[in-house]
Amino acid sequence: MRNNEIKLQIAICDDETFFLDKIKKITEQYFTEKEMTIEIQCYQDAEDFLQSDVYSYQIIFLDMNMGKKNGIEIANIVRQENKTVPIIFISAYAEFAVQGYSVKAFNYLLKNDLNQTFHIVMDSLLDEMRLQHETLDLKVENVKQTIKLENVTYIESFKRYVIIHTQKEEYKQYGKISDFEEKLKEKGFLRIHKSFLINMNHVEKIENRKAYLSDRNVLTCSKERYSEIQHKYLVWKGR
Repeated sequence: MRNNEIKLQIAICDDETFFLDKIKKITEQYFTEKEMTIEIQCYQDAEDFLQSDVYSYQIIFLDMNMGKKNGIEIANIVRQENKTVPIIFISAYAEFAVQGYSVKAFNYLLKNDLNQTFHIVMDSLLDEMRLQHETLDLKVENVKQTIKLENVTYIESFKRYVIIHTQKEEYKQYGKISDFEEKLKEKGFLRIHKSFLINMNHVEKIENRKAYLSDRNVLTCSKERYSEIQHKYLVWKGR
């Protein structure tokens, strides 16, 4: 997807005028450099933000302290309406960062470090958003099919076949899982077992040698490679 094809709806929520204006300015400068069209809505009041069309936003910058409601409370309400929108928390205090995992925040920005970290975080986010538009070409029973890569939860090796599992359907074709691993390893997919290649965007957690996926499947991880699998997942999650 080319940059000039993207138009992003962005919400910025901060009860401090100084930081609201600063984040807006940095955001405008960043996307101007990327030659991308954006529309920004700014909110200093949590209720005003929550009464807006939360589902329409494609990026939300959210202050951890919004007066009567904190950022986690607001994000939980957002998640009821929009489960996938990237939420980037903003705070003056690093100790709040861990709390963001409970609402699947994309990342965390410190107010005193915005100029240094904003571009890094946004570059990572745009890379992920572009991946959401990528597709996977399959040949199922001699019929060519194209599916969205973001809908693939995991890929399974079964005898001489691979089974591509999505949120709603399964696709079975001849092939090797290693071929899919090579093609998808730079796109958020991780080989956790000789039989399983998972989409890390659909992982709820990895613990006790099990990968828990958003579709409620629980897959076993390789015993020999478990430490490596955990490390790769944590690096990807904290990118």
